[in-house]
Amino acid sequence: SINVDIMDYLKSKSQPIINLINDFPDFHQYEDEYDNIIDIEEKANTAEALKDLFSTMAGLIRKEKAIKRYNRDEVDNIRYELENYILSKLYDKLFPFESTKADIFFYEKCKRLGFIKPENIIEDKKIINENLLGQAIQFFDDIEDNLTPMDKIKSIAKVFEIIQNSIQFSSGKDELGVDDFTKPLIYIIIKSKPKNFCSNYQYCELYLNSDLCKGQYGIIISQIGMAIENIRRMKYNDVIGVSEEKFGKDEELETIEEKDE
Repeated sequence: SINVDIMDYLKSKSQPIINLINDFPDFHQYEDEYDNIIDIEEKANTAEALKDLFSTMAGLIRKEKAIKRYNRDEVDNIRYELENYILSKLYDKLFPFESTKADIFFYEKCKRLGFIKPENIIEDKKIINENLLGQAIQFFDDIEDNLTPMDKIKSIAKVFEIIQNSIQFSSGKDELGVDDFTKPLIYIIIKSKPKNFCSNYQYCELYLNSDLCKGQYGIIISQIGMAIENIRRMKYNDVIGVSEEKFGKDEELETIEEKDE
């Protein structure tokens, strides 16, 4: 494809990119001292530094003679792909090796609530097509394997597409709002029991290109953040037809930390 050819050309000319990847600090050096290295990256303004670098890189790309034949949208896509390439190479320096306390808490809660059915969360249970649930779970599994914010969000976007198709098929609604997605999304996340989901969300929120955050990807990140918070805070009286005893109790993060030690 055109983008593959131009990407190979740009990478072959960009020794500074190779130097950046090699010289970039490895935040795992702090992992023994801190539970979540993404917090450290945020305090160190790592995302802002990369954003400045990518902005400078975008200016240089536009000056390349080989780029002149592409329109603005094509150039932007090439720029995003080059950023994506760099972030994929930096993944092992930025993303936690181990699950954080928040990840463990979230995973354990989803696992504990794995017994729930659509009618326990969604008043109109018909909007969830159980035949599509397996597909949605597979896309959540893919999030953990993907190395960049853009690729992780693309996997989540597939889940949103499944929810949208399911709702539209069962209800006949063409225009869907945030509220239409909220409870089906919460249900699918709980049933998927995604590992390291809080870290993946934080990583995407911190490092996804700010231009992409203004569109569909930004909406997805926002809705995922709300769903995580809703599940974290969920009590037995937030679900339908589930007793307090069956719902169970949350383990505090401090308890999880003690267990890990």
